[in-house]
Amino acid sequence: MIMYKLLFIFILMTSLYAKEQKSCYTIQLTSAVNTTKNQTLLNDKDYPQECVSMNISNISTIRCGCYEDFQVAKEQLSQYKEKYKHAYIATSYKFRFESKPLNEQQKQRREEEDEELRLVLQSFLYANDLQNAYRTALIGYKKHPKSYYWNQKMAEISKWTGRGLEAMKYMKFMYQKKYDSKLAENIIDYGLSAYQYDSIKSLVVDKAKTNPTKKNIDRMVYIYAQIGKPEKATKILHKLYLQQHNIDYLTKELQIYMDVGDLKSANSIIKIIQKNNLYTYDNSKLISYYYYLKNDVPESYNALAKVDINKKYDKKFYESVTDLGWYLQKYKHASAISEIIIKNNDGRLVDYERVISTNKDTNASLALNMSLEAYKKFHHSYLYYGFAQNAIKHNKFDDLKLINTTLDKQNAPINKEANYWLIK
Repeated sequence: MIMYKLLFIFILMTSLYAKEQKSCYTIQLTSAVNTTKNQTLLNDKDYPQECVSMNISNISTIRCGCYEDFQVAKEQLSQYKEKYKHAYIATSYKFRFESKPLNEQQKQRREEEDEELRLVLQSFLYANDLQNAYRTALIGYKKHPKSYYWNQKMAEISKWTGRGLEAMKYMKFMYQKKYDSKLAENIIDYGLSAYQYDSIKSLVVDKAKTNPTKKNIDRMVYIYAQIGKPEKATKILHKLYLQQHNIDYLTKELQIYMDVGDLKSANSIIKIIQKNNLYTYDNSKLISYYYYLKNDVPESYNALAKVDINKKYDKKFYESVTDLGWYLQKYKHASAISEIIIKNNDGRLVDYERVISTNKDTNASLALNMSLEAYKKFHHSYLYYGFAQNAIKHNKFDDLKLINTTLDKQNAPINKEANYWLIK
Protein backbone atom coordinates (compact mmCIF):
# COMPACT_ATOMS: atom_id res chain seq x y z
CA MET A 1 0.00 0.00 0.00
CA ILE A 2 2.85 2.37 0.93
CA MET A 3 4.57 1.61 -2.41
CA TYR A 4 1.43 2.57 -4.36
CA LYS A 5 1.25 5.89 -2.48
CA LEU A 6 4.90 6.62 -3.17
CA LEU A 7 4.41 5.78 -6.86
CA PHE A 8 1.41 8.10 -7.03
CA ILE A 9 3.38 10.94 -5.38
CA PHE A 10 6.29 10.37 -7.79
CA ILE A 11 4.02 10.57 -10.85
CA LEU A 12 2.29 13.66 -9.46
CA MET A 13 5.62 15.38 -8.78
CA THR A 14 6.93 14.45 -12.21
CA SER A 15 3.75 15.81 -13.77
CA LEU A 16 4.05 19.14 -11.89
CA TYR A 17 7.73 19.34 -12.81
CA ALA A 18 6.96 18.84 -16.48
CA LYS A 19 4.41 21.64 -16.48
CA GLU A 20 6.52 24.09 -14.45
CA GLN A 21 9.65 23.62 -16.55
CA LYS A 22 7.83 23.77 -19.91
CA SER A 23 8.71 20.12 -20.40
CA CYS A 24 6.82 17.20 -21.81
CA TYR A 25 6.85 13.44 -21.65
CA THR A 26 8.67 11.62 -24.43
CA ILE A 27 9.62 8.09 -25.36
CA GLN A 28 13.37 7.51 -25.33
CA LEU A 29 14.27 4.62 -27.65
CA THR A 30 18.03 4.48 -27.15
CA SER A 31 21.06 6.51 -26.14
CA ALA A 32 24.85 6.31 -26.40
CA VAL A 33 27.97 8.32 -25.61
CA ASN A 34 28.21 11.22 -28.03
CA THR A 35 30.90 10.10 -30.49
CA THR A 36 31.02 10.47 -34.27
CA LYS A 37 30.66 6.70 -34.66
CA ASN A 38 27.62 6.50 -32.37
CA GLN A 39 25.96 9.50 -34.04
CA THR A 40 26.38 7.83 -37.43
CA LEU A 41 24.95 4.55 -36.14
CA LEU A 42 21.92 6.29 -34.63
CA ASN A 43 21.23 8.43 -37.68
CA ASP A 44 21.57 5.52 -40.12
CA LYS A 45 18.82 3.52 -38.41
CA ASP A 46 15.28 3.84 -39.70
CA TYR A 47 13.35 5.32 -36.78
CA PRO A 48 9.70 6.49 -36.94
CA GLN A 49 9.28 9.93 -38.47
CA GLU A 50 8.06 11.51 -35.23
CA CYS A 51 11.40 10.67 -33.58
CA VAL A 52 14.20 13.20 -33.20
CA SER A 53 17.95 12.66 -32.80
CA MET A 54 19.29 14.80 -29.94
CA ASN A 55 22.68 15.61 -28.47
CA ILE A 56 22.39 16.35 -24.74
CA SER A 57 25.69 17.05 -22.96
CA ASN A 58 27.88 14.10 -23.99
CA ILE A 59 24.97 11.79 -24.85
CA SER A 60 23.34 11.12 -28.23
CA THR A 61 19.74 9.94 -27.94
CA ILE A 62 16.62 9.20 -29.98
CA ARG A 63 13.37 10.56 -28.52
CA CYS A 64 9.89 10.25 -29.97
CA GLY A 65 6.92 12.55 -29.40
CA CYS A 66 6.30 15.32 -26.91
CA TYR A 67 3.23 14.63 -24.73
CA GLU A 68 1.62 16.81 -22.06
CA ASP A 69 -0.22 13.87 -20.50
CA PHE A 70 1.69 11.03 -18.83
CA GLN A 71 -1.10 8.53 -19.65
CA VAL A 72 -0.84 9.35 -23.37
CA ALA A 73 2.90 8.76 -23.22
CA LYS A 74 2.29 5.45 -21.45
CA GLU A 75 -0.07 4.33 -24.20
CA GLN A 76 2.49 5.28 -26.84
CA LEU A 77 5.21 3.42 -24.95
CA SER A 78 3.36 0.11 -25.31
CA GLN A 79 3.42 0.50 -29.10
CA TYR A 80 7.12 1.34 -29.22
CA LYS A 81 7.93 -1.59 -26.90
CA GLU A 82 6.90 -4.04 -29.62
CA LYS A 83 9.97 -3.06 -31.65
CA TYR A 84 12.22 -1.24 -29.15
CA LYS A 85 12.42 -3.39 -26.01
CA HIS A 86 14.49 -0.89 -24.01
CA ALA A 87 12.27 2.14 -24.68
CA TYR A 88 11.05 4.07 -21.64
CA ILE A 89 9.26 7.31 -20.71
CA ALA A 90 11.47 10.33 -20.05
CA THR A 91 10.92 14.07 -19.65
CA SER A 92 12.37 16.56 -22.08
CA TYR A 93 12.25 20.28 -22.75
CA LYS A 94 9.70 21.11 -25.44
CA PHE A 95 12.14 23.33 -27.32
CA ARG A 96 14.20 20.25 -28.23
CA PHE A 97 11.34 19.20 -30.53
CA GLU A 98 10.85 22.62 -32.06
CA SER A 99 12.54 23.58 -35.30
CA LYS A 100 14.32 26.91 -35.17
CA PRO A 101 12.87 29.42 -37.66
CA LEU A 102 15.06 30.09 -40.67
CA ASN A 103 15.87 33.57 -41.94
CA GLU A 104 15.16 34.46 -45.58
CA GLN A 105 18.74 33.80 -46.68
CA GLN A 106 18.74 30.35 -45.06
CA LYS A 107 15.36 29.53 -46.61
CA GLN A 108 16.58 30.53 -50.07
CA ARG A 109 19.77 28.52 -49.68
CA ARG A 110 17.80 25.44 -48.53
CA GLU A 111 15.46 25.74 -51.51
CA GLU A 112 18.44 26.01 -53.89
CA GLU A 113 20.07 22.93 -52.34
CA ASP A 114 16.82 21.01 -52.62
CA GLU A 115 16.42 21.98 -56.27
CA GLU A 116 20.02 20.95 -57.00
CA LEU A 117 19.41 17.61 -55.32
CA ARG A 118 16.30 17.04 -57.43
CA LEU A 119 18.26 17.80 -60.62
CA VAL A 120 21.01 15.38 -59.60
CA LEU A 121 18.38 12.73 -58.92
CA GLN A 122 16.77 13.26 -62.33
CA SER A 123 20.14 12.96 -64.08
CA PHE A 124 20.81 9.60 -62.39
CA LEU A 125 17.31 8.38 -63.27
CA TYR A 126 17.71 9.40 -66.93
CA ALA A 127 21.02 7.50 -66.99
CA ASN A 128 19.27 4.50 -65.34
CA ASP A 129 21.86 4.64 -62.56
CA LEU A 130 19.51 3.37 -59.89
CA GLN A 131 22.07 2.84 -57.14
CA ASN A 132 23.24 6.47 -57.23
CA ALA A 133 19.63 7.58 -57.68
CA TYR A 134 18.78 5.69 -54.50
CA ARG A 135 21.65 7.32 -52.58
CA THR A 136 20.60 10.79 -53.81
CA ALA A 137 16.94 10.27 -52.97
CA LEU A 138 17.93 9.00 -49.51
CA ILE A 139 19.80 12.24 -48.86
CA GLY A 140 16.71 14.22 -49.85
CA TYR A 141 14.49 12.02 -47.71
CA LYS A 142 16.69 12.39 -44.64
CA LYS A 143 16.63 16.16 -45.06
CA HIS A 144 12.87 16.22 -45.57
CA PRO A 145 11.41 13.01 -44.07
CA LYS A 146 7.86 14.38 -44.27
CA SER A 147 8.12 15.55 -47.88
CA TYR A 148 5.60 13.83 -50.19
CA TYR A 149 7.99 14.26 -53.12
CA TRP A 150 10.96 12.55 -51.46
CA ASN A 151 8.81 9.75 -50.04
CA GLN A 152 7.37 9.21 -53.52
CA LYS A 153 10.84 9.04 -55.10
CA MET A 154 12.10 6.70 -52.39
CA ALA A 155 9.07 4.45 -52.95
CA GLU A 156 9.61 4.32 -56.71
CA ILE A 157 13.35 3.70 -56.56
CA SER A 158 13.01 1.17 -53.74
CA LYS A 159 10.56 -0.82 -55.90
CA TRP A 160 12.89 -0.69 -58.89
CA THR A 161 15.86 -1.86 -56.82
CA GLY A 162 14.04 -4.71 -55.07
CA ARG A 163 13.73 -3.05 -51.65
CA GLY A 164 10.17 -4.24 -51.08
CA LEU A 165 9.78 -3.60 -47.36
CA GLU A 166 11.35 -0.16 -47.65
CA ALA A 167 9.11 0.75 -50.58
CA MET A 168 6.06 -0.16 -48.52
CA LYS A 169 7.09 2.25 -45.76
CA TYR A 170 7.24 5.23 -48.13
CA MET A 171 4.04 4.27 -49.94
CA LYS A 172 2.14 4.03 -46.67
CA PHE A 173 3.40 7.51 -45.69
CA MET A 174 2.12 8.83 -49.03
CA TYR A 175 -1.27 7.22 -48.40
CA GLN A 176 -1.48 8.78 -44.92
CA LYS A 177 -0.78 12.18 -46.48
CA LYS A 178 -3.31 11.72 -49.31
CA TYR A 179 -6.09 9.17 -48.85
CA ASP A 180 -6.16 8.21 -52.52
CA SER A 181 -8.09 5.04 -53.46
CA LYS A 182 -5.89 4.52 -56.53
CA LEU A 183 -2.74 4.76 -54.39
CA ALA A 184 -4.28 2.32 -51.92
CA GLU A 185 -4.81 -0.18 -54.74
CA ASN A 186 -1.23 0.31 -55.91
CA ILE A 187 0.06 -0.33 -52.40
CA ILE A 188 -2.02 -3.50 -52.10
CA ASP A 189 -1.07 -4.79 -55.54
CA TYR A 190 2.62 -4.14 -54.93
CA GLY A 191 2.44 -5.67 -51.45
CA LEU A 192 0.90 -8.83 -52.90
CA SER A 193 3.50 -9.09 -55.66
CA ALA A 194 6.37 -8.45 -53.22
CA TYR A 195 4.96 -10.82 -50.55
CA GLN A 196 4.73 -7.93 -48.07
CA TYR A 197 1.55 -9.32 -46.51
CA ASP A 198 2.02 -7.85 -43.03
CA SER A 199 2.65 -4.41 -44.49
CA ILE A 200 -0.64 -4.29 -46.40
CA LYS A 201 -2.80 -6.25 -43.95
CA SER A 202 -4.43 -3.23 -42.28
CA LEU A 203 -5.18 -1.61 -45.64
CA VAL A 204 -6.67 -4.79 -47.09
CA VAL A 205 -8.77 -5.47 -43.99
CA ASP A 206 -10.06 -1.89 -43.93
CA LYS A 207 -11.18 -2.13 -47.56
CA ALA A 208 -12.88 -5.46 -46.89
CA LYS A 209 -14.81 -3.96 -43.96
CA THR A 210 -15.81 -0.69 -45.62
CA ASN A 211 -16.39 -2.03 -49.14
CA PRO A 212 -16.95 -5.81 -48.91
CA THR A 213 -16.89 -6.68 -52.61
CA LYS A 214 -15.95 -10.21 -53.64
CA LYS A 215 -12.48 -9.01 -54.66
CA ASN A 216 -11.85 -7.23 -51.35
CA ILE A 217 -13.16 -10.15 -49.29
CA ASP A 218 -11.07 -12.68 -51.22
CA ARG A 219 -7.93 -10.57 -50.74
CA MET A 220 -8.60 -10.25 -47.01
CA VAL A 221 -9.04 -14.01 -46.66
CA TYR A 222 -5.87 -14.60 -48.72
CA ILE A 223 -3.78 -12.17 -46.63
CA TYR A 224 -4.80 -13.76 -43.34
CA ALA A 225 -4.11 -17.21 -44.78
CA GLN A 226 -0.63 -16.14 -45.87
CA ILE A 227 0.30 -14.74 -42.45
CA GLY A 228 -1.05 -17.84 -40.73
CA LYS A 229 -4.10 -16.27 -39.06
CA PRO A 230 -7.14 -17.48 -41.05
CA GLU A 231 -9.31 -17.34 -37.91
CA LYS A 232 -9.05 -13.52 -38.03
CA ALA A 233 -10.84 -13.58 -41.39
CA THR A 234 -13.65 -15.76 -40.03
CA LYS A 235 -14.44 -13.21 -37.31
CA ILE A 236 -14.72 -10.41 -39.87
CA LEU A 237 -16.82 -12.54 -42.20
CA HIS A 238 -19.23 -13.53 -39.44
CA LYS A 239 -19.64 -9.92 -38.35
CA LEU A 240 -20.38 -8.91 -41.96
CA TYR A 241 -22.96 -11.71 -42.21
CA LEU A 242 -24.73 -10.52 -39.06
CA GLN A 243 -24.79 -6.97 -40.42
CA GLN A 244 -25.87 -7.69 -43.99
CA HIS A 245 -27.30 -11.25 -43.88
CA ASN A 246 -25.38 -12.12 -47.03
CA ILE A 247 -25.02 -15.91 -47.21
CA ASP A 248 -21.80 -15.57 -49.23
CA TYR A 249 -19.96 -14.40 -46.09
CA LEU A 250 -21.21 -17.43 -44.17
CA THR A 251 -20.17 -19.75 -47.00
CA LYS A 252 -16.70 -18.21 -47.11
CA GLU A 253 -16.41 -18.64 -43.34
CA LEU A 254 -17.39 -22.31 -43.67
CA GLN A 255 -14.82 -22.75 -46.44
CA ILE A 256 -12.03 -21.47 -44.16
CA TYR A 257 -13.02 -23.82 -41.33
CA MET A 258 -13.06 -26.77 -43.73
CA ASP A 259 -9.69 -25.77 -45.21
CA VAL A 260 -8.00 -25.65 -41.79
CA GLY A 261 -9.79 -28.79 -40.55
CA ASP A 262 -11.75 -27.06 -37.79
CA LEU A 263 -14.82 -29.32 -38.01
CA LYS A 264 -16.25 -28.10 -34.71
CA SER A 265 -16.49 -24.51 -35.92
CA ALA A 266 -17.66 -25.74 -39.33
CA ASN A 267 -20.52 -27.56 -37.63
CA SER A 268 -21.67 -24.34 -35.94
CA ILE A 269 -21.95 -22.64 -39.35
CA ILE A 270 -23.71 -25.66 -40.88
CA LYS A 271 -26.32 -25.48 -38.13
CA ILE A 272 -27.07 -21.84 -39.03
CA ILE A 273 -27.44 -22.79 -42.71
CA GLN A 274 -29.69 -25.75 -41.90
CA LYS A 275 -31.86 -23.81 -39.44
CA ASN A 276 -32.47 -20.96 -41.88
CA ASN A 277 -32.48 -23.07 -45.08
CA LEU A 278 -29.60 -21.02 -46.56
CA TYR A 279 -28.34 -23.67 -48.97
CA THR A 280 -26.42 -22.65 -52.09
CA TYR A 281 -24.43 -24.61 -54.66
CA ASP A 282 -21.19 -23.67 -52.93
CA ASN A 283 -22.10 -24.33 -49.32
CA SER A 284 -23.99 -27.54 -50.21
CA LYS A 285 -20.73 -28.97 -51.55
CA LEU A 286 -18.94 -27.97 -48.35
CA ILE A 287 -21.66 -29.42 -46.14
CA SER A 288 -21.65 -32.62 -48.18
CA TYR A 289 -17.90 -32.90 -47.76
CA TYR A 290 -18.25 -32.26 -44.00
CA TYR A 291 -20.62 -35.22 -43.61
CA TYR A 292 -18.41 -37.32 -45.88
CA LEU A 293 -15.50 -36.72 -43.51
CA LYS A 294 -17.82 -37.74 -40.68
CA ASN A 295 -18.52 -41.02 -42.56
CA ASP A 296 -22.21 -40.09 -42.88
CA VAL A 297 -22.75 -40.78 -46.59
CA PRO A 298 -26.58 -40.47 -46.55
CA GLU A 299 -26.36 -36.95 -45.04
CA SER A 300 -23.56 -36.12 -47.45
CA TYR A 301 -25.88 -37.04 -50.34
CA ASN A 302 -28.87 -35.24 -48.81
CA ALA A 303 -26.90 -32.00 -48.54
CA LEU A 304 -26.44 -31.97 -52.31
CA ALA A 305 -30.16 -32.60 -52.81
CA LYS A 306 -31.01 -29.34 -50.98
CA VAL A 307 -30.43 -27.23 -54.11
CA ASP A 308 -32.00 -27.41 -57.57
CA ILE A 309 -29.38 -29.25 -59.58
CA ASN A 310 -31.00 -28.22 -62.86
CA LYS A 311 -30.37 -24.49 -62.36
CA LYS A 312 -26.80 -24.69 -63.55
CA TYR A 313 -24.19 -27.22 -64.59
CA ASP A 314 -21.34 -27.62 -62.10
CA LYS A 315 -18.98 -30.48 -62.96
CA LYS A 316 -17.71 -31.13 -59.43
CA PHE A 317 -21.20 -30.88 -57.97
CA TYR A 318 -22.64 -33.34 -60.51
CA GLU A 319 -19.77 -35.77 -59.98
CA SER A 320 -20.41 -35.76 -56.22
CA VAL A 321 -24.11 -36.44 -56.76
CA THR A 322 -23.55 -39.41 -59.08
CA ASP A 323 -20.70 -40.88 -56.98
CA LEU A 324 -22.61 -40.70 -53.70
CA GLY A 325 -25.85 -41.82 -55.37
CA TRP A 326 -24.18 -44.87 -56.87
CA TYR A 327 -22.67 -45.75 -53.49
CA LEU A 328 -26.15 -45.56 -51.94
CA GLN A 329 -27.50 -47.79 -54.75
CA LYS A 330 -29.58 -45.00 -56.29
CA TYR A 331 -28.47 -46.34 -59.66
CA LYS A 332 -31.08 -44.79 -61.92
CA HIS A 333 -30.62 -41.24 -60.62
CA ALA A 334 -26.83 -41.58 -60.52
CA SER A 335 -26.86 -42.79 -64.13
CA ALA A 336 -29.00 -39.84 -65.23
CA ILE A 337 -26.53 -37.40 -63.65
CA SER A 338 -23.59 -39.20 -65.30
CA GLU A 339 -25.36 -38.84 -68.65
CA ILE A 340 -25.55 -35.07 -68.15
CA ILE A 341 -21.83 -34.99 -67.32
CA ILE A 342 -21.11 -36.89 -70.56
CA LYS A 343 -23.27 -34.51 -72.62
CA ASN A 344 -21.16 -31.64 -71.27
CA ASN A 345 -17.97 -33.36 -72.53
CA ASP A 346 -16.74 -34.03 -68.99
CA GLY A 347 -17.54 -37.73 -68.89
CA ARG A 348 -15.22 -39.96 -66.88
CA LEU A 349 -14.88 -43.66 -67.61
CA VAL A 350 -17.06 -44.43 -64.59
CA ASP A 351 -19.82 -42.18 -65.96
CA TYR A 352 -19.96 -44.15 -69.21
CA GLU A 353 -19.94 -47.43 -67.30
CA ARG A 354 -22.90 -46.33 -65.17
CA VAL A 355 -24.99 -45.26 -68.16
CA ILE A 356 -24.18 -48.50 -70.03
CA SER A 357 -24.93 -50.68 -66.99
CA THR A 358 -28.34 -49.13 -66.23
CA ASN A 359 -29.54 -48.90 -69.85
CA LYS A 360 -28.31 -52.11 -71.53
CA ASP A 361 -31.70 -53.80 -71.07
CA THR A 362 -34.07 -50.83 -71.03
CA ASN A 363 -32.52 -48.49 -73.61
CA ALA A 364 -30.31 -50.58 -75.89
CA SER A 365 -29.68 -47.75 -78.34
CA LEU A 366 -28.29 -45.48 -75.60
CA ALA A 367 -26.18 -48.26 -74.14
CA LEU A 368 -24.72 -49.05 -77.59
CA ASN A 369 -23.87 -45.42 -78.26
CA MET A 370 -22.29 -45.00 -74.83
CA SER A 371 -20.19 -48.16 -75.26
CA LEU A 372 -18.93 -47.04 -78.64
CA GLU A 373 -18.27 -43.47 -77.51
CA ALA A 374 -16.43 -44.73 -74.42
CA TYR A 375 -14.28 -47.06 -76.52
CA LYS A 376 -13.29 -44.23 -78.86
CA LYS A 377 -12.41 -42.04 -75.91
CA PHE A 378 -10.61 -44.48 -73.60
CA HIS A 379 -9.56 -47.28 -76.03
CA HIS A 380 -10.31 -50.11 -73.60
CA SER A 381 -11.05 -53.39 -75.37
CA TYR A 382 -13.81 -54.44 -72.97
CA LEU A 383 -15.84 -51.41 -74.02
CA TYR A 384 -15.81 -52.56 -77.64
CA TYR A 385 -16.77 -56.12 -76.65
CA GLY A 386 -19.62 -54.77 -74.56
CA PHE A 387 -20.83 -52.80 -77.55
CA ALA A 388 -20.52 -55.86 -79.82
CA GLN A 389 -22.42 -58.16 -77.44
CA ASN A 390 -25.28 -55.66 -77.08
CA ALA A 391 -25.37 -55.14 -80.84
CA ILE A 392 -25.65 -58.91 -81.44
CA LYS A 393 -28.22 -59.28 -78.65
CA HIS A 394 -30.46 -56.61 -80.16
CA ASN A 395 -29.82 -57.59 -83.81
CA LYS A 396 -27.84 -54.44 -84.62
CA PHE A 397 -25.61 -56.30 -87.08
CA ASP A 398 -25.38 -53.47 -89.58
CA ASP A 399 -24.14 -51.11 -86.86
CA LEU A 400 -21.57 -53.66 -85.74
CA LYS A 401 -20.37 -54.24 -89.32
CA LEU A 402 -19.99 -50.51 -89.92
CA ILE A 403 -17.89 -50.05 -86.77
CA ASN A 404 -15.71 -53.06 -87.58
CA THR A 405 -15.02 -51.68 -91.05
CA THR A 406 -13.99 -48.35 -89.55
CA LEU A 407 -11.69 -50.06 -87.05
CA ASP A 408 -10.07 -52.08 -89.85
CA LYS A 409 -9.39 -48.95 -91.87
CA GLN A 410 -7.87 -47.27 -88.82
CA ASN A 411 -5.74 -50.34 -88.11
CA ALA A 412 -6.86 -50.05 -84.47
CA PRO A 413 -4.89 -52.06 -81.85
CA ILE A 414 -7.95 -54.20 -81.14
CA ASN A 415 -7.65 -55.68 -84.67
CA LYS A 416 -4.82 -57.84 -83.37
CA GLU A 417 -6.95 -59.49 -80.67
CA ALA A 418 -8.39 -62.97 -81.27
CA ASN A 419 -11.79 -62.11 -79.76
CA TYR A 420 -12.19 -59.30 -82.27
CA TRP A 421 -11.78 -61.73 -85.18
CA LEU A 422 -14.26 -64.13 -83.59
CA ILE A 423 -16.87 -61.34 -83.48
CA LYS A 424 -16.14 -60.44 -87.13
